[in-house]
Amino acid sequence: MQIDITKEQWIKIREQGKFKYILFHWIITVALPLGVVLPVFRIFFNSDYTFSRFITNVMINIVMFSFVSIIFGNWKWKKYSKMLN
Repeated sequence: MQIDITKEQWIKIREQGKFKYILFHWIITVALPLGVVLPVFRIFFNSDYTFSRFITNVMINIVMFSFVSIIFGNWKWKKYSKMLN
């Protein structure tokens, strides 16, 4: 299995804790940008797209991608804990 971080990087991440790892590495870098970018692209493909629908879709996408990010963050945390400890 290929590891995409080094043991030194993992030690620094592990010292910060699981909550900060998931928040900074997954929710802020993955969920928030995807939650905003995907509705912007929908504007170009949908002619009857309104501003209120845009805001609603942004909020729904941020919540949805946050849940997905938490799941993947926990999975990666466990994977790195097993491989690098």
